[in-house]
Amino acid sequence: MVQLACGSSDPVDLDSDEEQTQIVTDFTFVQSSGGERSWILESDWAHYTEGDSVLLLPGVEVTFFESDVPETSLLGDSGRIEIQDGLMRVWGNVRIETEGRSLVAPEIEWREETEMFCSDCLVVLTVTTDSSIAGYQGVGIDLNINLDVVDNLEIRDAFHAEYSKTDDSR
Repeated sequence: MVQLACGSSDPVDLDSDEEQTQIVTDFTFVQSSGGERSWILESDWAHYTEGDSVLLLPGVEVTFFESDVPETSLLGDSGRIEIQDGLMRVWGNVRIETEGRSLVAPEIEWREETEMFCSDCLVVLTVTTDSSIAGYQGVGIDLNINLDVVDNLEIRDAFHAEYSKTDDSR
């Protein structure tokens, strides 16, 4: 059994002796809706437990799509997908990138139902424009697929922000 980072209460049970399992190499998983790709996950291999429809993965690489066009990438050392619940948890050196924004965290969840990234860990969000760079750091955040806030930016604890201009025209 492996306990995940950031106080996650759900351990990953790697002892699957009691349930039917499959190991798939060169694994690709495509999630689609209305005939368009929502996201594609790739990993060197996957461990699938049939009884609870759970995938355990090393080396997670996910590409998220909007209108079937790649928009956001997610990388992490390991992952777990609960297929029936639409919950993907990725941990270990997590990095999410999209146009002008990046997020770094030890663990992140993707909730298919709400199409939100959520984390209760220390996260660093960097927003880059042509004229500035803003960095936000804190514990706990909810962001959409483009690493935008839906209503208001809410970092739940230990908030720190930095802002700097990237050009010399003041």
